[in-house]
Amino acid sequence: MQDFAGASVVARCLSQRIPFDSKALAPELKVKRQRMLETAWDESYTPRVRAIARKLVDSFNPKAPLVTTIYELKGGGRISGLVPSEYRDADLGAQMLAPLGTREDYATMRAALDKAIAWTATPRGAEGVISHLPLPMSTFIRTLDLLHERGHVQNVGLGEWQSCNGNAEIYLAFHWLANTPPPPHTRPKRWLESAKANVTNNYPIQMAILESIPEGGEPMSPECRELLVALLNSRDPGVMMHACLVAGKSGDKTLLPELLAIIRAEDHETLFRYACIAAKQLGAKRSLAEAVVERLPNDKLTANALLVLIALVTDYSPPASRGSLTRQERIDLQTAWRQFIAKNGKEIDAGKKYKADDRNFPIVLLGNMRWSQNGQDWPKK
Repeated sequence: MQDFAGASVVARCLSQRIPFDSKALAPELKVKRQRMLETAWDESYTPRVRAIARKLVDSFNPKAPLVTTIYELKGGGRISGLVPSEYRDADLGAQMLAPLGTREDYATMRAALDKAIAWTATPRGAEGVISHLPLPMSTFIRTLDLLHERGHVQNVGLGEWQSCNGNAEIYLAFHWLANTPPPPHTRPKRWLESAKANVTNNYPIQMAILESIPEGGEPMSPECRELLVALLNSRDPGVMMHACLVAGKSGDKTLLPELLAIIRAEDHETLFRYACIAAKQLGAKRSLAEAVVERLPNDKLTANALLVLIALVTDYSPPASRGSLTRQERIDLQTAWRQFIAKNGKEIDAGKKYKADDRNFPIVLLGNMRWSQNGQDWPKK
């Protein structure tokens, strides 16, 4: 184990033997895993395995060239995103510490999370994954969460919000506060002060602040609303997306102008979809249609914009579209929808829905786009 390459190879072998939470495994796989552990793992390995894991975590170099990677999501699904090219060993080390780590490993994990958060000083762009934090940061956080759940780490910065040791502890203070049930709709005395001080910090901390905003208060307190508005105006599209989720659940219709501004101005497809969902949750109809129509000429957003408009004015919810439109066709489509909304705005606000086969529904509003569901094409030729 004297050189790093050797530690990395050994770690990958050992990682297959380490006990872990098997709740997500099918029953037959749990039995197989248990049988393997009976012969493949001994508690005496733990100190040396933890030492190897810490070495791997310490190796994390956020300044390494970026590469695109595809990785599995907890609960299923796969996403791709840019990560430092040397992330794999540090990610593996954190995975190894997840079931075995103790309070002695907290400093290593905290330092790694500090480096990962420093790497996020630049907001994410108009392309790529924004719904999840990138690797290996997300793995570092899961490992720290498990150390916290097992009592190896106390809450950071709660109560009187004592001084936090770097951005990692600032993140954890908000993140763990969000997962610690408080009295209804309350937060520690200095929560708001700390949230305001960090609302323009790197995007993981902004997302943790969003997590910590208490839910269920009706109406949302002015202080929380002020925070949420600031995060709806973040420079990071992922923060804005998660802020849209909070806004949609808040029931606060005064947030609609912020959501409609995102719909009119932002180009990230995922952000656009979630802003539309949130605006609809807050009761927007005609105003939502008018904002969405402005995005029809944008080739990246045309299909999604058309789906939102169809769902607003018909009883049909198409899963996906077929076909494509030229630039002039997209402009013509926008003109047709503007005229339709101007003529039928009151009915749209009143919630009128055209039937999917209604001959009065202007076919020009669909361009040459077509949808198929359950073997049926819509609109019918």
